[in-house]
Amino acid sequence: MAKFPQKKNVAEVFIIESLGADDMNNNRCDGKILESQLKLIGANPIYRYALNLSDMRKALLEFDKSEYRFLHVSCHGDADKVLLAANPRGETYVDFSRCFEGVAALSRITFSACRLGNYKLFETFYEINRGVHSLAAPIKDLPFKFASLYWAVFYTKLMDECRSSNNHVHRTFIEGVFPRLSKALGVPMRYAIYEPNNNRVKVRMTEKGRPKYIYPWK
Repeated sequence: MAKFPQKKNVAEVFIIESLGADDMNNNRCDGKILESQLKLIGANPIYRYALNLSDMRKALLEFDKSEYRFLHVSCHGDADKVLLAANPRGETYVDFSRCFEGVAALSRITFSACRLGNYKLFETFYEINRGVHSLAAPIKDLPFKFASLYWAVFYTKLMDECRSSNNHVHRTFIEGVFPRLSKALGVPMRYAIYEPNNNRVKVRMTEKGRPKYIYPWK
């Protein structure tokens, strides 16, 4: 098993985007828009474009070296695959999750990709990547008109939380912000929070329902 990083203390957002020519040519790149919005509030985001899994892995290694704590991945997805720019047929959840191996611990990760907020993806991701502090993704299709707005508000609130709490993000913040934001915009999300004391991951939906738990390391 890969060792955890010693620290990931930079409260900034690293953005990786993998969208095709149609999205790029029609300015439907929420990662690029998020980069601009973060700069407007005085943040220092890093943006990288990835064509395929190899590019994704290179960007993730750069993310690890940056010591940034927050990772935003913009791509397409469905109930079984992750769709990257150079492979519209899709990558399996296992192959996609393995890209993050050894670099994802101590991070808070968001996937801006339709239907990746399903339990299968979350379970697969956490079985391969231990110690990810939180993970979130939309349960259903995420219309572009809501995508950029949702993530801009989320990360603005996240930055404010860091500034007001000595660079710390408590799990109660995550458990509060996603339901409120999803209710306001009508965008259901699934989110997960790592509970190290219990050696488990709590998975919840912003819609009604009891939490589920993943115990991938017992």
